[in-house]
Amino acid sequence: MNFNQIKWADTFLQNFQSGREFYAELFAWQFTDQYDDEQLVYSLANLSTQNGSSSPAIVAGIGPCNFPKPDDMPLNWGVYIVVQELEASIDKVLAAGGKVCKEPMEVMDAGRMAVCLDSRGAVFHLWQALTHFGTEIEGVPGALCWFELVSRDVYQSMKFYHDVFGWDAVEQQTNGKSHWRFKVDNNVIGGMHTRTDESRDQELWVPYFNTVELNRQLDDCSRLGGSVVFGPVSEREIGRYAVLSDLENNLFGLAEYV
Repeated sequence: MNFNQIKWADTFLQNFQSGREFYAELFAWQFTDQYDDEQLVYSLANLSTQNGSSSPAIVAGIGPCNFPKPDDMPLNWGVYIVVQELEASIDKVLAAGGKVCKEPMEVMDAGRMAVCLDSRGAVFHLWQALTHFGTEIEGVPGALCWFELVSRDVYQSMKFYHDVFGWDAVEQQTNGKSHWRFKVDNNVIGGMHTRTDESRDQELWVPYFNTVELNRQLDDCSRLGGSVVFGPVSEREIGRYAVLSDLENNLFGLAEYV
């Protein structure tokens, strides 16, 4: 397993059924429900595959939110960074100026997790896998394809993620603007920029899903009750992307690569 990489994303919805229907139609997702003591606690989003497998591939998660979301908690999808040992990673988070806002917990037999804030206040999750290792397919429409951190102080964020996870940040120029890519062991983890207009003035992680029909899915999002928050934007040699929100203002992105 490749540790210190982002391998999963999920969101929790107060109107669970309507939210599932939104994503099912937008991405052609099917769902496998997970129960604890006969209570529905989570749904795994699946995509049918063309690789000859008889079972769909797991791509993301949606859960019911049974409590009011705090006013100061960004509305967004959550990203999960796979770590080898949860408590040791928590120690690094605290030493680097981050916080733990939900202590380690068991997630049935899937793994162990903690919810943290980085030194800028962006939410992320630590995940120590047991039977669940993250998304099972990449590079196809409806699957996770990218993770982008929005930070007003990229140098503080660089230091935090380097100290905790060993990530290096490489600066690039795109359309005349600076953009950074996080890398570890020559693997690209995701990106970072300062443009908070893409995130409703919030500092947070935004997961992106692959698409080959960006314009159509932007129209579908609006038709289904969501909205286009930013874009679409074209970037030379990369493609086009946009940031959207679902029925409860949770932010996510769509990326159409060249």
